[in-house]
Amino acid sequence: MVVEDSKMQNLTEEKKTRIYLCAFEYKEHADAWCPHKQAFTCSIILQYLLIYSGMTQLENLCSHTGIYATLFVVRGHVNDMTQGTMYMSHDLEDFWEDHLHRPLADICRQYEQWACAQGKSM
Repeated sequence: MVVEDSKMQNLTEEKKTRIYLCAFEYKEHADAWCPHKQAFTCSIILQYLLIYSGMTQLENLCSHTGIYATLFVVRGHVNDMTQGTMYMSHDLEDFWEDHLHRPLADICRQYEQWACAQGKSM
């Protein structure tokens, strides 16, 4: 493509070097780094932090109204870097483990596997 492009025929050595370095850097990182996925993960983290900062409000709501709340956050695609996490008010961990007869970490992992298998992630 460079040979056929007339704009690329009269480049200075400095410009050639910069283009080469940019191409080399791109090639070096193209497979290992996906800007879309990284931006997506940053968005998830920011949203989760907003949710987490509201946990005090959720805990207050639970204690004032008597409601129970469970929150699972899992990735929706195997290439996502999101770390699965969960929140439960009161002693809901006991409910999940007693009724499903599995540790909560297993339940979260199964939920994540199911979500990834749906193939509907962005």
